[in-house]
Amino acid sequence: MCDELDIWIDRAQLNANDREQIIAATIEQVRKDFALQGIDLQTNKFLNERLVYSFSTLLDDMEFLHDTRLPALLYQLDLKESEISYKLTSSKPAEVYKVLARSILKRCFEKVMWRRKYQSGE
Repeated sequence: MCDELDIWIDRAQLNANDREQIIAATIEQVRKDFALQGIDLQTNKFLNERLVYSFSTLLDDMEFLHDTRLPALLYQLDLKESEISYKLTSSKPAEVYKVLARSILKRCFEKVMWRRKYQSGE
């Protein structure tokens, strides 16, 4: 399955049929959030079984930590720049893009789950 995303899905107690829909919706949410910042993210390169790794590799290839649009994206995602900065500086240099990818994916997953909850009227 999808590395860390599996844990989030398990905690949400989703049935097997919903798992793939939630993964696809999370990837689509990531694509939309990046598109709002003018970034055409090639989400078709994401490997579902290694989503965090695939996304972190893509961010690394883009050298996204040095992109001037990063603060605006974090704001749009409602991720605190200070918290992300702390996580990144506390990480091993080889892990920073994985930490960033995990934070973005987790937030997009949360957005998908909140939308789903309110659409279903739970």
